[in-house]
Amino acid sequence: MIPFSLSKPTIRLMPLTGALTALLLVATLGACSSGPSLGDTIRAQGAELASIGDRWSEGDELIQEAEEQIEDGQDMILKGRKLTRNGEELVDEGNKNIQRGQELKRVAEASYRQKTGNELPTN
Repeated sequence: MIPFSLSKPTIRLMPLTGALTALLLVATLGACSSGPSLGDTIRAQGAELASIGDRWSEGDELIQEAEEQIEDGQDMILKGRKLTRNGEELVDEGNKNIQRGQELKRVAEASYRQKTGNELPTN
């Protein structure tokens, strides 16, 4: 059975229309007060995505700085190796000069003894 008659639409239809309007109003207001709006949800997702983007950018900057550190460190190692080689060459040259100097002194002392018949005086 139909709750309203087509012959009297204004009498029975008005209470039904008012009830539907009230129900829609309550549902709409209830939806607004029960949770975040679509705009709030999108805004929250945007903030989360911005945070992810910030972390990615921070990681990218850290990688660029680290690559520069590695390059600087490798340059220092190469310079250090060159300095080490130069230092080793100086030590080798110094050791050879000590041996030459000692030999020169031995020859001079022997020549002095041969010429004078005496040892070198020591002070």
